[in-house]
Amino acid sequence: MSLKLNWIEKNRSAEIVIVFVIFISITAVLFIYLNPQEIIKQVRDAKRLDDMNKIRSALDHYKAEHNWTYPNNIFLLTDYISPIPTDPLTHKYYGYVVNSLNTLYELNCNLESIKKLPLEKTDNGDNDNLYEIGTDLTLMKQGLYNNLGVNPPPNVFELISPKETDTISIKETDKGCLFNTTLSWQEAIDPGDTNSYFYYIDNNPDFSSPEIVGKTSNTTIALTEYFKNVNCAEVEDKMYLILVAQDSGGNLTDTNPIIIKTTLSQ
Repeated sequence: MSLKLNWIEKNRSAEIVIVFVIFISITAVLFIYLNPQEIIKQVRDAKRLDDMNKIRSALDHYKAEHNWTYPNNIFLLTDYISPIPTDPLTHKYYGYVVNSLNTLYELNCNLESIKKLPLEKTDNGDNDNLYEIGTDLTLMKQGLYNNLGVNPPPNVFELISPKETDTISIKETDKGCLFNTTLSWQEAIDPGDTNSYFYYIDNNPDFSSPEIVGKTSNTTIALTEYFKNVNCAEVEDKMYLILVAQDSGGNLTDTNPIIIKTTLSQ
């Protein structure tokens, strides 16, 4: 009888251990998948994965209409997807890079939920800390993209003064050709960042050796400068201006030279 009781007690102990292990396992699973913070992370990851697919679709449409090449940056996709999706946590743009011929691309994001993090290691990319999709998953070099996302460049802005119809007077002096005018322009918009403005003025549209170079944080500047390497006769008809905004990350606005009409005064 005592042997039978011992056997029953041992089996009960084993059953208790098994039940306890099952309880702990279920509790752990419920904690992971029903944890409010984890659920929020899963929701954000779901949006990230959906954003990746939407951007990939936009890239495919862009390629089909642009001689089978991809855009230099995702901000050129606004005809196919607008607004451009951003990370739901950082509100930064997703990582995007193309090869030198614009024929291959890589698109990245950071996942955060326990459920989706394994995708970063099984996406066939070369970085186990990123979720990577695209046509070449080796383009995004280590350290080029992190969980802060991509810092977009300032938007394109317009020159207010001088206008295209304005003519600037120049004057030959002992110090060189005197150029006197006021430049003013719209503020470049770059949310969450600060911009500096660079201006270059030259008599050649290639700006190989600009005559006037300056930097300012303002949107208006009074210029009284001398062209020291050319005389007024060389710029009597026109000169060229490039005005760009640069953010704290070194990103520049796309811009083209602006023609400034000039006339020689006595």
